[in-house]
Amino acid sequence: MNWKKASNIFILLPLITVVSGNFSLGPVVAGLTGLTWGIGPGSLFIGITTVLLLILTGNINMELIFLYLWSLAYLIQAGYVLGSGKKKTAYFLMAFLSLLMTPVWRLLLGLVPVKLLNELNIAGGLLTIAGLLIFLIRFRLLLKSKASNKEIFESLLVLLCSLTGLMGSFLTLPLWLGGTYLINLFTKNQWEFKSFLFQKDRLYFVLSLLVIFMTTYAASLLLPYGIFSALLLFAILFLFFRQPGKVPAFELVYFSMILGILASRMGILL
Repeated sequence: MNWKKASNIFILLPLITVVSGNFSLGPVVAGLTGLTWGIGPGSLFIGITTVLLLILTGNINMELIFLYLWSLAYLIQAGYVLGSGKKKTAYFLMAFLSLLMTPVWRLLLGLVPVKLLNELNIAGGLLTIAGLLIFLIRFRLLLKSKASNKEIFESLLVLLCSLTGLMGSFLTLPLWLGGTYLINLFTKNQWEFKSFLFQKDRLYFVLSLLVIFMTTYAASLLLPYGIFSALLLFAILFLFFRQPGKVPAFELVYFSMILGILASRMGILL
């Protein structure tokens, strides 16, 4: 396997955290990154820098560090850091500066009240659900864009590995390797399905139902029961069947964190 294929959050992050001794940290960060960002440009910056900062700061709070790096990646991808033509340089520079500021991170995290850290931990549940909704919108756009079968199945593989990672399972690595191999085998041999089920339109319909089921089931497992759980589960159907123009990732991520903190203070998610 060449470097381009191997440099993936579902492979590198579990390996990094195995070396550090924190086995579940890598898969969890990989899962959260895969859902909220995807595996495109910027995913390695978010995942690797988050994991390294958490290890260096004693894993005081994942949500705060992840949100910081996710926001940085968003600004870099939008061209606000060093311009749109130097994204790779910007990712490397911001990763270096962020890790260089480890003592500052330790100081700041030590000054944050314990109550707020607990609220951020609880809000992390809603951040996970926001990631599911972001993935759902992306998948819907992928279907509408008449994407290839390989892109569709790779997207489903990202969802499966992300959900497995969020459970803290090291199986993300063999799942990604095995799934990628099967998808490449499928593409290389250009298998043609002539049955009723595997006609393209019907295949996409079945995959849509599968994704809705998986996101609903994952949401019910990952989020405590309550009024916000019910609202977000209902939003899954609404967001899938609406006519999306773009993915409101930034809005959903920050709204979920604010909503989570408010819900925590009201005692709704406890």
